[in-house]
Formats: sequence, C-alpha cells, structure tokens
Amino acid sequence: MKLYPHVQSTLTTIIGVIPLILSDDPLTSPMALVLFFGLAMSTILTMVVIPTLVYLFEPNKA
Repeated sequence: MKLYPHVQSTLTTIIGVIPLILSDDPLTSPMALVLFFGLAMSTILTMVVIPTLVYLFEPNKA
C-alpha cells in the first residue's frame, strides 16, 4: 500500500486551502472550508476506518 504519496498530496492540498479559509471572503472561504474537511475526512476514512472494518468483518481464512 502506497501510503506516503496519498497522504502527501492530501496534506499539500489541505495546507494550500488554509489561506482561503482565513481570507474571510464570502465566496471562497466556505468553499475552502468544505474542501478542507472533506479531504481530511475522506483520508481518515480511506486510511483508517475502511481497513479496520474489512479486518473486523472479513471471514477468517484459516
């Protein structure tokens, strides 16, 4: 599993959106906030929650 490239590209996008969130522009600030939390939550789901659920509910192969 190639974890590092996925996390690196997500983090650079999240960091790049922070100035838009802090700008208080009525058009770009809410959009950037949604992008920020959407990327964060999808990364957490992809890297932590989904593999955990697969491990828990996968039948034993013994």
